[in-house]
Amino acid sequence: MINFLFISSVYVLCELIKTLSFNERVWDQYDWCMKRINNNEFPTCGMVGLTDEVCANQWGVSTLSSFTYGLPISLVIIHTLYGDVMKRFINYPYWIVVHVSVVLFSYTQKISEFNFSIDSDASYNNTDICILLSIGIVSCCIIFRNLIFKNVSRDYLLMYGLMYMFILVSFWTRTHEIKFHIHHSLLCTFLSYFVTDWSSKMNEYIHGILLGITIQGISFYNFDEFHLFYIPYDIYPVMHHITFLYITLILTSIATFVYKKRRIYEEISDTSSVNSGSELLESIPENGEVNV
Repeated sequence: MINFLFISSVYVLCELIKTLSFNERVWDQYDWCMKRINNNEFPTCGMVGLTDEVCANQWGVSTLSSFTYGLPISLVIIHTLYGDVMKRFINYPYWIVVHVSVVLFSYTQKISEFNFSIDSDASYNNTDICILLSIGIVSCCIIFRNLIFKNVSRDYLLMYGLMYMFILVSFWTRTHEIKFHIHHSLLCTFLSYFVTDWSSKMNEYIHGILLGITIQGISFYNFDEFHLFYIPYDIYPVMHHITFLYITLILTSIATFVYKKRRIYEEISDTSSVNSGSELLESIPENGEVNV
């Protein structure tokens, strides 16, 4: 419970930073959007046309509703993606690191050199390339160090990989016009699974930095932060597409269930065999004589 209270405080801190320092960039566009609605310039406004919610989402303006509902939804997302770590008792230095990372990363976005994206349509200058190389080298060092010397969250890595593989397959069966955009919350969540072994203090603090950046992304940019692949919005699911996905998922579920059940049965059998052998050895007297 205490961990989620700290996460809530970090989320509110992000909203405070956004309100104090970032909303001035979007209010002009938001006001323009709302003015067109109020002037009834869109004949379908209020039903299927432009609405005030669309204006707020489009220009990143937080309403009281979006901010308030965003908090519990963010807690659910963090609990799902960081659940293994959130069950631990975490000392206050970790949460200090999380808060500091939120502040530093948020204001780093005001520096023009850091305003670039990692996506299929991006073009980079020399500064962008240097920053990307630096981040890539540091990330690779963290990943390989923990793969070799520490334990990583393999189950969460598998879940993360399968989740985006499902999205890619779902899109690929309908269109090959797929683009990608790597958001910082998505990337930081992925990297966090390599630093869950806190026998190293460095891993703990790196994890705190990554969690802070993840929460900042959710607060600033809503849940699009976990979108990786993009396709045109005029492509809709059809019957054979949904049927294919359903059959694939149900067969995969059954196969996984059978495999898991078989593994559990084998583990129980091995444990029973070991226990039986131990009991037999204990029943033999130390002098090796067996009374008949």
